Amino acid sequence: MTSIELESPPVAARRSSVTATSGGSLAATQAAEWVRWLSDHTATPWFGWSAETGELLARSQDGVPAYWPYCNGAKSAVATPQFVEPEPGLLCCQLIPHGAESGIVLTSYVLTQSGRIPAELVLSTVDQGLDAAVPAMDFADVPICSRSVFMRLVTGALAQREAVRKVTQLDAQVEALAAQIDYVYEEISLLHNITRHLRLSTSPTELAQLCLERLQGLIDAEGHIIALQDHTGELHFLQAGPLPMDELKLSRLLSWFDDLDWSKPLVKNRVSQSLLGADFPGLDSFTAVAIADGEYRRGWIVSCNRRCEEFGTIEANMLQSVARI
Repeated sequence: MTSIELESPPVAARRSSVTATSGGSLAATQAAEWVRWLSDHTATPWFGWSAETGELLARSQDGVPAYWPYCNGAKSAVATPQFVEPEPGLLCCQLIPHGAESGIVLTSYVLTQSGRIPAELVLSTVDQGLDAAVPAMDFADVPICSRSVFMRLVTGALAQREAVRKVTQLDAQVEALAAQIDYVYEEISLLHNITRHLRLSTSPTELAQLCLERLQGLIDAEGHIIALQDHTGELHFLQAGPLPMDELKLSRLLSWFDDLDWSKPLVKNRVSQSLLGADFPGLDSFTAVAIADGEYRRGWIVSCNRRCEEFGTIEANMLQSVARI
């Protein structure tokens, strides 16, 4: 039987008793996820190991001895599955999972002959038996199949996982595009609604109130406010939803950005983690745009504390489109 040989490890790399890491580590979590997937889709035992220490991180079956022919031999493992026969009748596979952030090596094995227990597995069981925490091993649970079948099982499972990953990625992209389309539609609807009310008899305050009512449904934020300056220079505030500041604090907040180029929207996230947040407790994020007539500012539109997500280009551009009208 022909075998695909891996680089021979140093003698010191001989595996010792199996130990377990804390279940909360990133490496253990990723190893467990991969081991579960591969075991479910190949019906063979799988094990996840630390590439640096050779520590066992996850296993699919307690009754089957964990086995990695070249423990601490991560340099010889690659993303493409490698198959090796440490001895006749024992076929092993090892690979480094694609996309794993931590150093993990995955291994599996099957028997290619019935009626004979490979010496490597016997030695592995003896080593693991030194630890009282390791359950009793049962060789009857080790699957028996040919090299070609085992290779097809492993490569097929990896191809299916990659296909699932791509589908999930595409689904996320489709959802993001759908959300953008919804925003654009709602923005057009809002602007159309505003322009229908642009009559000589409609006051700026009435238009501002109409905008606030629609903004509450379009931008998922705790509060929105429109500040309008009349011909005497006095500011009038219209509010929808709770705000973490009063009118005086809002004016002080906007004064911080007097030198800003107000032809573009202002977006600030994670305010509470900045020096600005110390002066405005309760303010986590906001986006603001100027209501301008040429170079003269007549007010502002401000949305505060985005729920679940951060303010971005979509929300800022929507406010700016309203402000321009």
